[in-house]
Amino acid sequence: MPHSIEELCEGYGRIKKLMNEYINREKINYLDSCVPYSKDLAGWERLTDPCQHSEHFRYLVHAVSERSVASSMQMIMICEEMQRDPTLKSEKIDLLRTPEKIAEKRVISTSLIDAQHRETWQGGGYILAVPEGNILQTYSQDCGTLFFKGDETRTALYRERDTKGIADPDSILQYTSSQTYNEVVVTGTGRNGEKVKITGVFIKVFPDGDMVNHSLARELRRVAYSINVPIIEIPESYTPYQKSEPRVFSDGFNYVMGDQLYLFQGEHSSLSVLEYSGKRSRPMKPSERAEMISAVREHLTTVSNPELEALVAKAEQIPDQTLFTRAGQHQSFRQSQLFGDHLNNPFKTNYFLKKY
Repeated sequence: MPHSIEELCEGYGRIKKLMNEYINREKINYLDSCVPYSKDLAGWERLTDPCQHSEHFRYLVHAVSERSVASSMQMIMICEEMQRDPTLKSEKIDLLRTPEKIAEKRVISTSLIDAQHRETWQGGGYILAVPEGNILQTYSQDCGTLFFKGDETRTALYRERDTKGIADPDSILQYTSSQTYNEVVVTGTGRNGEKVKITGVFIKVFPDGDMVNHSLARELRRVAYSINVPIIEIPESYTPYQKSEPRVFSDGFNYVMGDQLYLFQGEHSSLSVLEYSGKRSRPMKPSERAEMISAVREHLTTVSNPELEALVAKAEQIPDQTLFTRAGQHQSFRQSQLFGDHLNNPFKTNYFLKKY
């Protein structure tokens, strides 16, 4: 973890170049994320109270990270702006430690979610009660808001809202893909003094009940207990793997079996099993390796692929004991996380949990 702005900014130019190449290649256009504006904004006052959670929920959520440094994209923007303007000061409010300060944040990036649109920036965060007058801008995808400019961004977005307006919840969800998250930019304290409030905590879970991010979930539980708000479990969205032939890539291959993707990376002598469109992974067990190799060899009886045959032989050379050790280490780590999540919590009697 970098500890100085010099360390943080080191190499940001190279990362930015790669990101710009990706944006140009994929033809990403943030203007496409704008949603038609509406004059009827009453829907913002009718979002779901997490105390009345149901399958028909609608929440405005602010996803958080347990790291002190947020995303690489955010750090790149901060570095660039600080180089242009050395007097720039980023807003430093750690909402995992001081959630009561949320109304002090000039700019807050949120997403509107419901049962059909459950993508979020992170695996958990806060459910917010946001007065309609605190909403600054609405987009159907992440638009890269300059959150670190604080008052400057807030003033500019209020000016834009006064000129163009904002969208209503129905329109935002209509234009939002089920596989990406939208962005609703809000301010902690509105022009007339209205304040954003935390009314709940949301934690993302996989279909089998496992949490997407155990350490973040533990931190969010602690906050929920301390401020006495409900915890809402939201199912993580994912795209199921589609059955296909083994795919060879640079020094490796993968193969879909059932609802899992089996992956061999020769460079690291790594065998992994990916689930839920790659949002969860674990080391492969010897029995799973044997099953994968058997299936791939059966495929090779129908086609000739010397490169794949060589990779299969390489995957076979990894000792069973190595796979057992990796799987055991992974399981021990998971158990330690689960232990921290469920035991020794002084606030355990002060919350209630609602599932989707």
